[in-house]
Amino acid sequence: MALDPEIKAKAERLAVKKNELSAWFLKHPPQVAAVIAMRVGLRVLPFVVPETVGGALTMKERHRIVTAFRYLALTRLSLTSPDYALYETCTVINTVAPRTGNAAEAVIHEASAPAMAFVNTRHGDVRVDIVFLDAINAASSATVIDGAGLPWDEIARDRDYIDAGNNWFTLLNQNLWSGTDGVDNAPEPHRACWHSMRSALDSDDPSWKIWTDWYQDRLAGVPPQSDKIEYFRLTLIPNGHVKARDTSKEGRLLWKKEIEEKLKLFRNDARKANRLMQTFLREIASDQNSFDTDPRIPAPSAPEPPSHTPGETRAGWAGGFLRKYFGKDDH
Repeated sequence: MALDPEIKAKAERLAVKKNELSAWFLKHPPQVAAVIAMRVGLRVLPFVVPETVGGALTMKERHRIVTAFRYLALTRLSLTSPDYALYETCTVINTVAPRTGNAAEAVIHEASAPAMAFVNTRHGDVRVDIVFLDAINAASSATVIDGAGLPWDEIARDRDYIDAGNNWFTLLNQNLWSGTDGVDNAPEPHRACWHSMRSALDSDDPSWKIWTDWYQDRLAGVPPQSDKIEYFRLTLIPNGHVKARDTSKEGRLLWKKEIEEKLKLFRNDARKANRLMQTFLREIASDQNSFDTDPRIPAPSAPEPPSHTPGETRAGWAGGFLRKYFGKDDH
């Protein structure tokens, strides 16, 4: 049976785009691929649940939404503060993550994989070929989401930003969509889907503000809050930003124990965890007289990101990727 010409043409165009992106990734540090994959995941988040009727969310829908938020927050934190403790955190999130077959949910899971490569190691040895392939798979999967359209125009814009001499760290804080108004300039149906989701979350419980504000900041390209806040948002472990960096054997065991103790809380109604985060923010606000209404604490200045993965030259990992997947060297 002959393949439909239109389907064949679409498949061929997708193959060309994937090959172009593969070749472009080889010219840049693997963190670039991880950031671009994360941004693909952020753009499809509004499609995690269908538009709700009357703002009513089921417990399953709440769980799907908060898991998507957690995966994306984990991805971002893994890039800015890579440590093995976040791998243990990912394991817990994976344990409680729903498996519904939702396309956006699958894209977000794939989009988190490249960043996790930087924390899923005890020795700094990153499988760059896997980082590249996971990022390409996330972009490819995003093309099949109903109504989401192709992600390639925005990926091209992200590539232009890097090619202009900017680095992956600053790309983290760029607004998600083209244009000057980062908050509300998403194309349709993304914009309508996000407004629908946000309205449903606002109606469901005020505590969802800890995540809807977080996503609005990603849309607008706002720098992240402090590690103290972001570690607690993700793990619900007090002083998690300090404990995560204890690389001693005892420190690792303590982190594993504490994060596994959060399993039940992660698995139960998301609103309880959200309210804990709300309380945490209020406590920080009370300690910061200058943050009366919006407890945002500027993150410390980020160091210049490395030009390549520790232990590997750029030529070395590029050549290995080409040899393994294309049967040739980078020359």
